Amino acid sequence: MSVPAVHEAGRLLMAYGFGHLGLHRIWAGHRSDHHRMATVMHAAGLRPEATLNQLFRTQGIWHDVTTPLRPSAPWPS
Repeated sequence: MSVPAVHEAGRLLMAYGFGHLGLHRIWAGHRSDHHRMATVMHAAGLRPEATLNQLFRTQGIWHDVTTPLRPSAPWPS
């Protein structure tokens, strides 16, 4: 997928979640060292809320996870 397509997919997911599903908030999680994912989350309107330190371990390395979210309040209905 191209970058514009990824950003549009994020926008559509937010619209569906807040509009059709009526969700109060949408959150996600990604490895804190995955900087491209942070950019995608930001483009979808999610902002970092918390970091879960050493949440999981792969190949002998512990990884932190950032949990960005977007509350429904600023979303136009």
